[in-house]
Amino acid sequence: MITFLTRHPFGVLLAMTVLHVLLWTLVPSLVNPSLPLDVIEGLNWGRSWQWGYYKHPPLSPWLMDMASAIDRTADWPLYLLSGLSVAAAFWALWLLARDFLPEPWAIMSVLLLPGIYYYNFTSPEFNANLVLLPLWAWTMLLFWRAIRRDNLSHWALAGGLAGLCMLGKYFSIFLFVPMVALLLTSPYRPLWRRPGPYLALLASLLVFAPHLQWMAAADFVTVSYGLNRSNGAELPWWQAHLIAPMKFFATQIMAVLPLALLFLCLGRPRPIFLGKAKGAETAVKEQGLFLLFVGLGPLLAVVGFAACGGFQLRAMWGTPLLLLTGLMVCWWLRPKLSEQGLRRFAAGWIFVFLLAPAAYAAMTYWSPALTGEGKRVHLAGRTLAEMVTAQWHAAFHRPLTIVVGDPWGAGNVAHYSPDQPMILIDGRFKYSPWISPKMIVAEGAVFLWPIRPWQDPEKASNRVPYLKGIRKNRASCLKIQPPIQVPYQTNVPVREHLYGWAILAPKDAC
Repeated sequence: MITFLTRHPFGVLLAMTVLHVLLWTLVPSLVNPSLPLDVIEGLNWGRSWQWGYYKHPPLSPWLMDMASAIDRTADWPLYLLSGLSVAAAFWALWLLARDFLPEPWAIMSVLLLPGIYYYNFTSPEFNANLVLLPLWAWTMLLFWRAIRRDNLSHWALAGGLAGLCMLGKYFSIFLFVPMVALLLTSPYRPLWRRPGPYLALLASLLVFAPHLQWMAAADFVTVSYGLNRSNGAELPWWQAHLIAPMKFFATQIMAVLPLALLFLCLGRPRPIFLGKAKGAETAVKEQGLFLLFVGLGPLLAVVGFAACGGFQLRAMWGTPLLLLTGLMVCWWLRPKLSEQGLRRFAAGWIFVFLLAPAAYAAMTYWSPALTGEGKRVHLAGRTLAEMVTAQWHAAFHRPLTIVVGDPWGAGNVAHYSPDQPMILIDGRFKYSPWISPKMIVAEGAVFLWPIRPWQDPEKASNRVPYLKGIRKNRASCLKIQPPIQVPYQTNVPVREHLYGWAILAPKDAC
């Protein structure tokens, strides 16, 4: 097996990534009746191309819209996009690992990565976290090549990718801070006398500038959203500044436990990173500094930031922080490769690689039986969209162009309707600036709102904020419809979801 890894690393990596993409496209496509919430939300943003949206920068919605163009009402292109994102990150990490490790260990460092929770179980839900995986990985690779070779093209590419990272999610700043800190260490400090770092900065600003202009025009709504979402002001000081950051750090450790078990299958870890080969000390020092700053630095920067500011961190925000875990453990702690250790590793790897999609399918299938409730992906979104669209067509004999409502219910209608209408999120034009009040009057719209179990269906519409203005100004054109019972597609009966809805006739049909 050692000989095989040495001779065919490219083939091994190709087989792994192809299997990953196929498996994680097929399994969620078969077991999920509807798309996850983040995907539904991003799709409905991406349909109206903007330089930013009220929650996030624009890159992930753009990519979702491009993937969805394959088949507008199908789900599998979005799962394929997720799989390709993970695969693209793996290839960048392999190229990076080849600069640090012998060929068998370079491929081994990537084979370990499916043992990380974020790169298997949660990977089908494409969102602002997942879009960072390939961008973060390729930025690290090109940054390494730039500081090692001081090549202007590498600096420009690294800067351009850094700008794309910021278009994916502002969380990328936690990669850039350790990078800048690395450039302040003694081996790399002379690079500041060269044009490379400044070219990288210029390239990143050029890529990010249109979104920066959008941020200023939108009163920095994305920054406000992020700060409000992570605000820990309501918690006691000790919990916000100590317990919450420690909990986030512990969650990231738990996410890599399968990787650690796989690594132990290879044999007893032994630190060999110091190196004793004559003339190797400088290279080893530079590699070690890179792994410390760019590998561990982002995680420590996030935890330190949360501890100082008292911010609440979501576990999934750690998705890109663990990309270099495989390379770090192989560089610092790799045991001597043996046939017996590789056989143990192969058996463990196959088990982990297949266990994740099996567990994903099982949890999706059986969770309603255990909890008595359907998950969001169980909602019959196509049924809801077909019912609403059919009644609109029967009334007006024209395509439905606007749906007003919450990101989930209205989002399902917008995605699964063959008319592909735009969505006015929560009835707030600030959230959907591509829609204007004049468009609502001219085109008409469907209004949708969830009815909670404790609410009276007939009175629920009185509590819908975005219906008040319509009732006041165009009451004669608004017709409240009987509530829709939307089933959950589960293996056991669960309570259906009740939606209230109304039709606002177009101006020329009122």
